[in-house]
Amino acid sequence: MTRKYEKYTCQFKHNVLQEYRPGIYGYGFKALAKRFKIKGGHKLIMSCYRRWKGGVDSLKPTSKGCRSHTMTRQQVRHYILEFVGLMNNKYVAVDYNVSQEHIESVLKRKVPIRTIRRYGKECGITWKKPSEITSRDDTQPTAYAKRYDFVGAINGSQSIACMTLTPEDRNKWRIKGVRQRVINKWITDTLAPAINRLNIDNIYLICDKSRAHNKANMIQALRAGK
Repeated sequence: MTRKYEKYTCQFKHNVLQEYRPGIYGYGFKALAKRFKIKGGHKLIMSCYRRWKGGVDSLKPTSKGCRSHTMTRQQVRHYILEFVGLMNNKYVAVDYNVSQEHIESVLKRKVPIRTIRRYGKECGITWKKPSEITSRDDTQPTAYAKRYDFVGAINGSQSIACMTLTPEDRNKWRIKGVRQRVINKWITDTLAPAINRLNIDNIYLICDKSRAHNKANMIQALRAGK
């Protein structure tokens, strides 16, 4: 087969790409280029794969600089972002297949999983695992309607100060969860005085990777209360 790759039919390209299996020996781009005797090699197959949406039509030539869109921005917002957010609020993990099934049911047409992943990435969705979608990376806590938040400090096995936030507390204070200002206020008003009363000299700051935990701000809040 000596003809140029650009002259291959869309159907031929589609058939080649359907054989691609990531991570499986003999089904990678280089192996397919060798098997189908494609002039130009695996790089040309990769180029078509980036445009391929799972159907023959996606491989049809488009005007330079214009990229065909499987979904509009409004559809992405309604059928991906809002759907993922709704499932997260219900504490339900959403895998790619579930998301794809939902999108295709409302659009009445096929939408490849790789396209859903691309739109999600462009819109700020974090993909924690290959099989799961989580809510957008946000600086504000979400899905707190029925959650109880607990913050505490211990000295050995003895509790020296603690705080529990109920859903009613969050509504009263008009907050969505434990944020930096809540943590720092608790340190200044509650934790620091407790440390002073017990004459504790050595203090170790141990916390998780929450955005509510800023080491410099927490130390400053502790000093302000002593």
